[in-house]
Amino acid sequence: MSYSDLLLSIATAQWKEKDAREEITSFVDEVNSIGGGFNINKDFVLKNCLVLSGFKDIAFKVDNFNQENMLAIEKQWDDITKAIKASVILLSCLGYHRDTLTSNNALIPIATYLYKIGSPNNFSESSKYESERQKIFKWLVMVLLKRTFSGQPDNVLRPIREVINNSENGFPFNEIIAKLKGGTKAISFDSDEIENLLSYKYAQAYTYSVLAFIYPSLDFRNKFHQDHIFPKKLFTAKRLKKRGIADDDIKFYLDNYNYLANIQLLEGVPNQEKSGTDFDVWIKEKYPNKDDRKAYMKRNYIPDIDFSLENFKEFIEERKKLIVSAFKDLLT
Repeated sequence: MSYSDLLLSIATAQWKEKDAREEITSFVDEVNSIGGGFNINKDFVLKNCLVLSGFKDIAFKVDNFNQENMLAIEKQWDDITKAIKASVILLSCLGYHRDTLTSNNALIPIATYLYKIGSPNNFSESSKYESERQKIFKWLVMVLLKRTFSGQPDNVLRPIREVINNSENGFPFNEIIAKLKGGTKAISFDSDEIENLLSYKYAQAYTYSVLAFIYPSLDFRNKFHQDHIFPKKLFTAKRLKKRGIADDDIKFYLDNYNYLANIQLLEGVPNQEKSGTDFDVWIKEKYPNKDDRKAYMKRNYIPDIDFSLENFKEFIEERKKLIVSAFKDLLT
């Protein structure tokens, strides 16, 4: 029997009205089917129970699954699961799924906040909660990229829960930042860390978080694809040589085409239309009007330079600068 199954057995034995095993197992299946799918397990649900129920000790150990605690969890079970489910729905609406949510533990403070405000049914969509969603989204991306919940997450979950429980004016983004400031889990980025974000590649788990952060105005309930601005199919040594790219530059092209500086977020249909078309050709066909083209470039951090394949090297260097600048601006 695994440790998780042991704790689940203890919970099952202690609950009076509900079958803990059946409730937790079916709930795990339910939340994992939301949106693009998630990878939440029984341990995660039990951990949420400890945090959301307000127990001082939230360590995942047998002692914390005593009769008193288990009865308290059973009593709050419907409210706890409503908060967890609402947080998963919210993340799905923000474009996350099992492959891009790099830490399930980042969900716990969101569920804690939603639990506190009664988990409104329309939180993920209502304009009433738009500013709250923006704060949560910004916080989520930052903690995922900083890997805040790696190591010993309890040391972060406890102070964050304290801040949330003491907050009176919406999701306490600034208060959480201030609480963790100066410690090993500070949610802040120095210049080197921001530069290093550009080392993520197409379809890697953290790449979505970086891109999502610099596209704050997008409605991620729509389906967005990671798109190679200069099409991937161009980047083979044979094709580059045929296009007249100098031998000295081919290595740079092959080393850089798959990194974040050559990736944008496009909705599914425009991405399919773009396909393998040369970027300098596609952008003029898609946006024949100069003002529309400028708006697209601004929206996607595209430098105003020559877009020919021969100028790929300058494009990458200039777009890196725009992304770094945007990330710094959005952090503040």
